[in-house]
Amino acid sequence: MAKEKEEKKGEEKDKKFMLLLILQGITLIALAGMGVLLFLNSQKASAPVKMTQSTQAKPEIKKEIKEVKKEEEVTCTLDPFIVNLMDEGGRRYLRVKMDLVLSSKNAEDEIKKKTAEIRDAIIMTLSGKRFNDIATFEGKARLRNELKENINKILACGKILNIYFTEFVIQ
Repeated sequence: MAKEKEEKKGEEKDKKFMLLLILQGITLIALAGMGVLLFLNSQKASAPVKMTQSTQAKPEIKKEIKEVKKEEEVTCTLDPFIVNLMDEGGRRYLRVKMDLVLSSKNAEDEIKKKTAEIRDAIIMTLSGKRFNDIATFEGKARLRNELKENINKILACGKILNIYFTEFVIQ
């Protein structure tokens, strides 16, 4: 009996030892394979790049740059707008800060004079929107164009060339 138990324990130890050797061998092979892959990839990355130069002289092209003088564009930053969106329950609101790119200095002066009218037009436009109208990139682009059109209707001297949203938070 004692011999049989010792033989069984010996066989179990031999099986465990063999299993351990096999696992170590597999791990060693995997590590060696990874090492080879890293070595080969580093060789490809550091391989010299062949540079060829044309022996023919390239003719020099002289371009005269003509500066076209145009009126300087002026940027005007508006105070932030916080409005409730037209969604059900009025639970969502929009916070927007924008910069207006104007066609001239005269337009900037006009915006300062008509600030109340312009802010009112912007607030009315923004508060008439739903979350789904302005949540996407396309929706924001449509809103930008609509605001530009509405403000340009108010201005007499200059016009809005572009509107940049510097803050746009919907909550």
